[in-house]
Amino acid sequence: MAPVPPVPPVAPADSAADAYDLASAKAQAAWSRAQARAEADWSRSMAEAARVNAEQIRREVEAHRGEIEAAARLAARQARLSAQDARRIGEEARQAGERARVEAIKVARVQMAQGAVQMRAGARQMREEAARLGDPAYRARQIEDNRARGNIVTDQELQDVARRLPRQADNLECQADKLAAQAKDMS
Repeated sequence: MAPVPPVPPVAPADSAADAYDLASAKAQAAWSRAQARAEADWSRSMAEAARVNAEQIRREVEAHRGEIEAAARLAARQARLSAQDARRIGEEARQAGERARVEAIKVARVQMAQGAVQMRAGARQMREEAARLGDPAYRARQIEDNRARGNIVTDQELQDVARRLPRQADNLECQADKLAAQAKDMS
């Protein structure tokens, strides 16, 4: 067997600066380990505090669970009652609206029928006035009355009015018939 070669010699420390750097590195490593242990201890204590706090909250929730459930049941009951009240009020409002609608139709029907009667009376008065305007003496009185009020009316204008009034009365009578029919058809 061949002889084993000799182990190379360890290099001597170059200088005091190398020894200082080595000592500083060891001190820094020791400080970093101590700092890491302190941070780990602090993190563990924070985690423990959080666990204790969570446990306390869980116990409080558990202790108040009955109250919470009772409050939830009460809120649900109140919501049901409020919904029932809202439905009842809505139904009452709908019924009141329906009554008001029916009453409004009745009033409108009566007013429309009265309007038709008044329109027919107006048409009758127009025909009567047209007949009176056919009389020259009546026209002369109308000219005088208008002059006394400061209005100027001629005999020809009154004769023209006398010719137009029956046609206007017929139109008014037709409108009265339509209004009366609408009043009957309202529901």
